[in-house]
Amino acid sequence: MEVVPTNAGGAALAAYAPHPHAAVLLTDFILGSDGQRILEEFKYGSASKDYGFKRWYPEEGLTTEQYENASTRWDKLLRELGRK
Repeated sequence: MEVVPTNAGGAALAAYAPHPHAAVLLTDFILGSDGQRILEEFKYGSASKDYGFKRWYPEEGLTTEQYENASTRWDKLLRELGRK
C-alpha cells in the first residue's frame, strides 16, 4: 500500500461563537472518550484508536518557523495546482 497523506485530526472553536462556553464544552466532549466512541460508531474514526498501521507525522520535530514555511509552500503549491 502506498503512503496516503491525511490530517491526523483536530478541533477548532469559532472566534466569536454565539455561545462560547457551550462550544468549549462540546469540544471537550468530542475529544474525550465518550465523544471518540461516538465518532468511531458513526465511522468517523478516532485519533486515539490503533488501526494497526504506522502513523507518520511529517511536521513532527519542526520548529514553529519551519512549520509555517512548509505550510506556506504547500498552500502555494495547492493553489497553483487548483488553477490548472
